[in-house]
Amino acid sequence: MDPVITPIVAAIAAGAAAGLKEDATQAARDAYSAIKSFLKREYSKVNLSPIEEKPGSPARQAALAEDLAEAGADRDPELHRLIDALVSATVVNQGGQNITVTVKDQGKAYTAGRDQHFHG
Repeated sequence: MDPVITPIVAAIAAGAAAGLKEDATQAARDAYSAIKSFLKREYSKVNLSPIEEKPGSPARQAALAEDLAEAGADRDPELHRLIDALVSATVVNQGGQNITVTVKDQGKAYTAGRDQHFHG
C-alpha cells in the first residue's frame, strides 16, 4: 500500500469499527458518517460496505486502498480533513478502551483509533 493511503485506510477501518457499535461516541459516528457521505458524493466507486463488515480484514483493507487510489481520493484535501476529524474524535467503548484498527503493510504498522500511530 502507498504510505499516504495506509493511514487513511486504518482511520476509515477504525471509524467503521467504532461507528457500528452502539456505545461509540456521537462525535465518532458523525465523523465517520461525514466520510461516508463525502465518498458517496465525490467518489461513488469507493464502496465502504466490505470494510464495514470486516474492518480488521487485510484483504478488505487492501481493496479499499486500491479503490481510493484508483479514484484519486487519497489525494483529496477534503478527505484528509475528514480523516483528521475522525482520528480526533474520541472513539471509546463502554469499557473505556480505545477502538483501534491496525493496518500492516511491508513490515510497518499503522494504528488508527483515538490517536493515530505509525510504527516503522
